Amino acid sequence: MQVTRSVVFRCAIAVALCLMVNALGTAQAPAQDAPQGEAKPAAKAKPKSKAKAKPEPKKKAEAKAKMKSKAKAKTKAETNTDSKPAADAKAKAEPAATAAEEPDAPAKSAGPAGSDEPKLMTAAKLPKPIRALHACAADDANVEVSHERYAKSVVFFVTCPAERGKLNPIAVYTARDVRGTGAKRIKFEMPAVGEAAAEDRDVIFSAVAAREAYSNPGDSVPNAHVRNEPAWIAGAWRPDDRPGVCAVAAHWRVNGEKAELWFWEEASECPKDGLPNYQGKVDKKPPPLVMR
Repeated sequence: MQVTRSVVFRCAIAVALCLMVNALGTAQAPAQDAPQGEAKPAAKAKPKSKAKAKPEPKKKAEAKAKMKSKAKAKTKAETNTDSKPAADAKAKAEPAATAAEEPDAPAKSAGPAGSDEPKLMTAAKLPKPIRALHACAADDANVEVSHERYAKSVVFFVTCPAERGKLNPIAVYTARDVRGTGAKRIKFEMPAVGEAAAEDRDVIFSAVAAREAYSNPGDSVPNAHVRNEPAWIAGAWRPDDRPGVCAVAAHWRVNGEKAELWFWEEASECPKDGLPNYQGKVDKKPPPLVMR
């Protein structure tokens, strides 16, 4: 009887174990099915579908950017188009101004090269020390003014009014600075005309600032250097006060308030298709000069 009970007990244990195994198997099956069921929402890929929908706003943004760039380009084109008449007007106005200044063209040579001088102004606007000496022009008369800086002085060139078709006389002044401090009017030494005695003049009809040029030992290019003192003045014009002379050219060295004549030549023949036939009258062997 004991054996039978033992066998029955063992069978009961085996049945219980089988039931437990079946229960565990049943519990694991839903757990395994659950991940497969959860994969379905991932398969729907709702976030991916949203990501695919994003290019539409991006396209719209790009379209808006293109529209803005086109609008800017259009605005720029319109601005450039509007500026052309102003530029054309300015280009047309400049030749007109040049033509209006042609009678005063000889006086323009008084300005140093590479600058915007000479400047046109009324005589009343001249530096006060210069205005006090420039008696050839009324306050409301237009004059052309330029200046050249040297190491120890500033040389001013100021035109005087003249009759239409005549050359404008040029008065030259030397001062300590651009404000005209200590200004003095320069007198130019001139050669005699015929049998008349030589005399100094306080105006000439062509004046260009100049400097001495020189060479240093070993220079490959001669006269490549310039001295900033003393001041020199060069001029060339057609004189009305020298009968039979159609052109003159001269060089002066400024010494205080006097311009010493170092070189003078004149021509009695001035062919239209060639250079004047100059003949020297005064030659003190001036150094090579660089015109400004």
